[in-house]
Amino acid sequence: MKWTIEYYANPDGKSPIKDFIDSLPFKAKARMVKTLDLLEEYGIQMGEPHVKSVARKLWELRLKAKEGIFRFFFIVEKNRVIILLHGFQKRSEKIPKRELDIAIKRMREIP
Repeated sequence: MKWTIEYYANPDGKSPIKDFIDSLPFKAKARMVKTLDLLEEYGIQMGEPHVKSVARKLWELRLKAKEGIFRFFFIVEKNRVIILLHGFQKRSEKIPKRELDIAIKRMREIP
């Protein structure tokens, strides 16, 4: 049974995560599409190095491309639904607190 991927949308209906994915360089975007296909197929069972638990309900999707390293936070809902919350280009060893805070804030907005 496949997983369903949804994109976080703020109260006015805009999806900053979708906008971020659309803004990726061509090859990174192509790799992201392929990675999302795998996520739909295998869900969190993809495991490391692609998927990692960050906090209790928060997961991280890892993407490495020629243009850089990208991270995407998501949550898993009932019935195999994955909701992408936030994405950013990783430039340091640790996850920046600001990026994590954005994901947590968006996670709390989801009913």
